Amino acid sequence: MPRSPVQKKRRADPRPKSFFAAVVLATLLGIGTFAVFSPALDNQFLVFDDDTYVTENPQVLSGLTRQSVAWAFTTGHDSNWFPLTWLSHMLDVELFGVDPRGHHATNLILHAASCALLFAFLVRTTGGLWWSALGAAVFALHPLRVESVAWVAERKDVLSVFLAMGVLWAYAGYAARPTPLRMAGVVALFALGLCAKSMLVTLPFALMLLDYWPLRRFSAGERSIGIARWIAEKIPLFVLAALSCVVTFRVQQAGGSVSSIEALPLWARLQNGLMAYVGYLENFFWPDGLAPYYPHAAAGLAAWKPALAALGLAALSAILWKARRSAPAAWVGWLWFLGTLVPVIGLVQVGGQAMADRYTYLPSVGLSIALAGGLPWLALRRYPLPVVALSIACLVALGTATRFQLRHWVDGRTLFTHTLNVTENNALAHKMLGTILARAGEHEAALDQYDRALQLDPVDGWLHNNLANSLLALGRSDRALVHYRKAVESDPRDARIRFNRARALFERADYEAAAAELERALELDPDLFEARYTLALSLHLAGHDAEARAQYDAVLRLRPDTVDAHLNLASLLAKHGEPRTAAHHLERALVLEPDNVDAKRRLAALRAQTPPVGAAPRNTP
Repeated sequence: MPRSPVQKKRRADPRPKSFFAAVVLATLLGIGTFAVFSPALDNQFLVFDDDTYVTENPQVLSGLTRQSVAWAFTTGHDSNWFPLTWLSHMLDVELFGVDPRGHHATNLILHAASCALLFAFLVRTTGGLWWSALGAAVFALHPLRVESVAWVAERKDVLSVFLAMGVLWAYAGYAARPTPLRMAGVVALFALGLCAKSMLVTLPFALMLLDYWPLRRFSAGERSIGIARWIAEKIPLFVLAALSCVVTFRVQQAGGSVSSIEALPLWARLQNGLMAYVGYLENFFWPDGLAPYYPHAAAGLAAWKPALAALGLAALSAILWKARRSAPAAWVGWLWFLGTLVPVIGLVQVGGQAMADRYTYLPSVGLSIALAGGLPWLALRRYPLPVVALSIACLVALGTATRFQLRHWVDGRTLFTHTLNVTENNALAHKMLGTILARAGEHEAALDQYDRALQLDPVDGWLHNNLANSLLALGRSDRALVHYRKAVESDPRDARIRFNRARALFERADYEAAAAELERALELDPDLFEARYTLALSLHLAGHDAEARAQYDAVLRLRPDTVDAHLNLASLLAKHGEPRTAAHHLERALVLEPDNVDAKRRLAALRAQTPPVGAAPRNTP
């Protein structure tokens, strides 16, 4: 059968002609990738998931402790299970605190390393030095990578794909010389990758594609592999993938992230999936108007659009199938792209997005493989200079577009203002922009964004919650409680919403109702520290001294440096005839805040054996 130049080169010499040139190119690729994405180092944390993953996550902010490590492996926080990702965030806190530069630098380093590993794998398996560099560079510099690299919360993307590239490298070694120890290395790296993000579940199928090309394990002479062994050797990988699917589905279902068939019918999911494939291809070849969130619109699609998309995908698949012998890289890369997108194409709908740029991170490796092995066969020998010039121009254009896209990720206000400019009917973008304005104290402007979002999505619990927060800040507590009630009705298992409703009740001095809401919030999320402290304070002000004391003790076990808890507990202890224990807490408060006048006054009164009976608690939740 006819073979591409890359295939012919590999049969003659499976290694690159110059190891030194390969090392230089890999180094330049890594440095160039880091340089193109370096503006991300100046980006701020976003209120869009970065708070959930890092800046407002007490377990992550505590760094690498025995408790936080155990939490990383047992939590389903934010409807996800990825312990290795949590550990990486904790390590960043240990190294950099909450300085966003360090967290962004980790993402950049992982991305650059993944690109270098992809290049190394392609060179090792195809022998095509320059085209391997081109394929890896397209993957590295494409604007679709911005979301995964410039967003701290997407650490799971860059970490999992870094480990996936390690799996490819290890598997190439195993294919060259199959031994149980080498396969154990592949399995171990795959397991680690799944612990960073479950999207790698399709990787065993991708390895089967690579066996066809470029590894060519079915035509390797004496080392050719039989079908039975080909399947059997991957059983451990499939077992791990199946376990990951089960764990992920259960965690996401328990967290309420999985849409039911009633909420989103299967036909609508299939329509969206077809349109998403076309959308991803369009963004790959013309990356304009990229945004962090694309609203789901399958219900409003004309039937001919998904039908035309299906026809186009089928036609392209048929063309590549027919050319599979002469251009195997294009066929393998296309199947990689189609297959690795399956977990996020919306058949199991998680979240409300129709598609997401970050979902292309692993699938784009397939398109890069197609470039690395397919383009030389098409044009290089006949038109070397034009092809090289065009390739360089494309890389420069991609790098420029990526730098331009990075400007939108500087901070949340810039990002969601841009999102509203390039998308339509985007309730989430309005909601996030409202949240950012509210955090800046611009509550009236935030209300305008929330009202626009409500017109598009009137049942979003967090939207009602955020609207109520701004109303409460403006002193409109009656209207705020109406929206808090709607928020609780929409998301009854969201502990943070219940905590916010309790704050509104607390501000109205309805301490009994606030305490009841806070107890329910803590049943849902025992780690919600603010709810624990506010519950202690609500019980104290409601006159339930024994229960309040127990909650203050719990607060101080969690955070011994909470000055107000020491002061309030001291007032309870003094009231109930325990001056020595009260004095201990006042002394502890003064160690933490030596200039605290209230603590000094109370301590002096206790030492004079005239404790102030029933001293009022500091009632700031």
